[in-house]
Parts: sequence; C-alpha cells; structure tokens
Amino acid sequence: MILERRRRAEGGHDRVTGEFLDGATGALDLGRGGAVEAVEPGAGALRVAIRVGESGRADEVGEDYGCQLALARRHSADCELPVDATPLATPQPQPPPSLWRHADFNLLWAGETVSEAGTAISELALPTLAVLRFRAGPLAVGVLVACLRLPFPFLALPVGAMVDRFSRRRLAIAADVALAAVVAAIPILDVRGMLHLWTLDIFALLIGACSVVFDVALLAFIPSLVGNRLLPTAMARFEVTFGTASVAGPGLGGILVQAFGATRAIIGDAVSYLVSLACLLGLRTREAAAAATDIGIRGSMAEGVRFVFGDPVLRSLVVFVGLAIIGSHAVEGIEVLFAYRSLHLTPGELGGALMAMGAGDLVGTVFLARMLRPLGPGRAIAITGAIAAGITAFMPLGLVAPPLLVLIAVFVTAGAFSAVEDIGQVTLRTLLTEDRMRGRMTAIFRTVFWGAWPVGSILGGAVAAGVGTAQTIIGASLLAAAASLAMLLTPAGRVRRLPDAEGS
Repeated sequence: MILERRRRAEGGHDRVTGEFLDGATGALDLGRGGAVEAVEPGAGALRVAIRVGESGRADEVGEDYGCQLALARRHSADCELPVDATPLATPQPQPPPSLWRHADFNLLWAGETVSEAGTAISELALPTLAVLRFRAGPLAVGVLVACLRLPFPFLALPVGAMVDRFSRRRLAIAADVALAAVVAAIPILDVRGMLHLWTLDIFALLIGACSVVFDVALLAFIPSLVGNRLLPTAMARFEVTFGTASVAGPGLGGILVQAFGATRAIIGDAVSYLVSLACLLGLRTREAAAAATDIGIRGSMAEGVRFVFGDPVLRSLVVFVGLAIIGSHAVEGIEVLFAYRSLHLTPGELGGALMAMGAGDLVGTVFLARMLRPLGPGRAIAITGAIAAGITAFMPLGLVAPPLLVLIAVFVTAGAFSAVEDIGQVTLRTLLTEDRMRGRMTAIFRTVFWGAWPVGSILGGAVAAGVGTAQTIIGASLLAAAASLAMLLTPAGRVRRLPDAEGS
C-alpha cells in the first residue's frame, strides 16, 4: 500500500489514502484537528496512528483490511493496513471532463446569459426613468438603487437555510416566475397612469426579494450540477455570462430606452426571466436530496454564521470585500446621475459606455485571470479588487476631457479587474465549504455583500447631495480600493493556491 498524506487547503484538513493489491482503495478524512501521528513499517503492514478531527470520516476502510478505526470526534486509534513489499505506483489524477459536453450546464449557462442581459436593461432603465421622468435627485436615485439590494440583509439568511433543506432548482424556478410577473407589472401600471417614484421603490424591493431566492439557490445549485473539479471553470464561464450580458444589456437597454421609453424597455427583462425559467425546467440532471437535519431554521442559520466567521479565510473575505463594496456602490448609486447631469450624456451614450465594462469583463475572464494566476488566489483577489475600485476615481476627468472616452476607459479597466476578483473569491469560498453548508455560506456572503450595496448607495447619494457627485465619486473609489488592499494582511490574502477540488 502507498500511504499519502495531503493538505487539502490552508486551514483545511488532511487526508490519508491507501491503494491495496486487489485494486481497492481506502481513504480516511481526518477532519479539522486530525493528524497522522506516526507511521511505522511492519511485517507486511504499515501501522498508522491517527487522530480524527471534528468532521473525520472513513471511506472504504474497515475490518476487511484488518483496520479498526475509532471515528469518534478527536479520538485516537491505531490502524494496521496490509501492504505488498513492492511499492505501487501512485495513480495519476485523470483530467476533468469538458464542460462543453455537459448539456445541462450549457443549458443553464445559456438561460442565465439571457437573464443577466435582461437584468442589465432594468438596472439602466429604472434609474433613467427616475431621473428623466420623475426628476429624482441624488438621494432619491440612491434610495431607488439601494432598494434593489435592501432585501438581502433581511432575507438572505433564512433563504440560505431553506436552500440547504429543499430543492435548489425548484426554488430558482419559483423565483424566476415571480421576477417575470413583478417586472412585467411596471409597464402595465405605467400605461394606466399609476406609476410614481415611490412605486418604483416598491417594485425595486420586490425584485430584490425575489433575487435573494434565485441567487442563493443558483450559486448553491451549480456545484452540485458540475462537481468540485469543474467548479473553477464553471465559475469562470458564469463570469463570461455576466460580461456578455454587461456588453449586450446596457447597450440594448440604452437603445430601447431611447427608442421606446424606459418602461417599455423593461419588458425585455420580463422576457429574459421567462427564458431562464424555460432553461431551468429543461434540466435533466436529478438533484441530490437535501441532507436530513433535526435542527430548526434558526439553528441552521446560527450554524452557518459560526461556520463562516469561524473560518479565518472566509471571515477575511466577507469583511474586507464587504467594506470595499460600500465604497464601490456609493459610486454606482450616483454614476447615472453624474453621467446625465454633469457629463450631459444621452441614454444611448451611457449604455454604450456601460457596454465597455462588459467588454472588460470578458477580457479579464479570458486573458487577465491567466496572467495573474502566479500571484495566488489571495493576492489576486485583493489587488484586482483594489484596481477595479480605484479606477472609478478617474470618472470626473470627463468634466475636462471627452466624457464618453473617459467613461469607456474607466469601465473597461474596472470590468476586467473586477471579473478576476469575482471569479477568485466565489471559487475560493465555495471550495472551502462542504455541500450541505453552501446555501447558508452563500446567503451570509450575499447578506453582507448586497447588504453593503444599499448602504453604499444611500451614503453615496447623501454625501453627493452635500458635497457634489464628482467629489463623492473620487473619495468613495479610494476608500474601496484601500479596503481591498488591506485584505493582503489577512489570512485570505495569504492563500497561495485553491483548495483541492477533487471531490464532487
């Protein structure tokens, strides 16, 4: 038998594996706190003293091989494993299958590409409607943008507990149905003369609430669909989706808003949710049953919080990326107002500039991510996040230089570096989390990240109303960049490689 000891991840757990003469394999997952205490050669056997950690378990190792394992938590045991005098060659890992041949993933990917393009239309059309139709000021626009994410701090944790208990695919389907209905109601009310600025805020809250369910369910569902080995590639593909949608959505949104008006343009978003719904209904892969649990929703939520904030890497990610998001979305909450009133752009021009961010997203996903890989995931997340946030401080240059060219340059750079940051932090946190906890982990990150979004939007609008939009954009951008760079000093910033992704 060959005994191999492997560290799965920084802060992770050891795994001991053995290969036997008859081709059977055995594996012992030592869990957190577990360790191999001694390995002694014997007559035809290796004697292994192990300590099993809190989450330790055995796979295909048992009495058939003369091995008695005590799997009680933090319990020590001795194990004798039969071996041959001739060492066996260590088996080479097989390359993962291609995602291009994964029909269900490609169907899901296509549906989400269309849906994200539709969402990009609404994210341009709603503030445009507020500014041009209802003459909304900086604070009112900030509140409207904030309402799209305000439900996350209140709903994400209980939704995450539900996602880990019920079918993630069915929850995503229900959310798509609700989103299509809510978005379609906006142009209907406009035709009847019942649309006001305060009703836009209500619709934004409803869209945000449904998005909580969809996003948490989808991010927890993807790993179970493709497996851990394909997860980094799948996350990169979805980042391409966001980039493609960001290219097509704002440009299409700007054209539709200018040609038909903001409320009619929003119909495109409702249609996109129906496309996403059809793709989810077409998936043939059977979802594994949720793990049975005897703890209630509150207990599940508490378990998730303890897991995330008890892990030094996850804790660093959630805190410092969350702080950076406050600054970034202080800028995003007022950038539409700045573009229309200070730079005097048309909806079509702003849509074209936002398309540049999507193009940058694609560049970052396809090329920049490979170039920055030698940095390691921790440093790459921190550095790319700082560049993506800091570059928006140059937006006010549009007051003295050609504004459209300035915004295109800023958005291309921001899109490229934010794509690398997003792929890195989503993949890292997912691989650090076992499947039964992924819904709650995602919910906690969404609670902090998208909870920080409305805080940033409201703060940005309030500060801009007092000191001006240009000054607020510069200050908020620099604060967000500083928060990202500070992550270099944390356990997350010191991660040099992704955790082992061999499991599924």
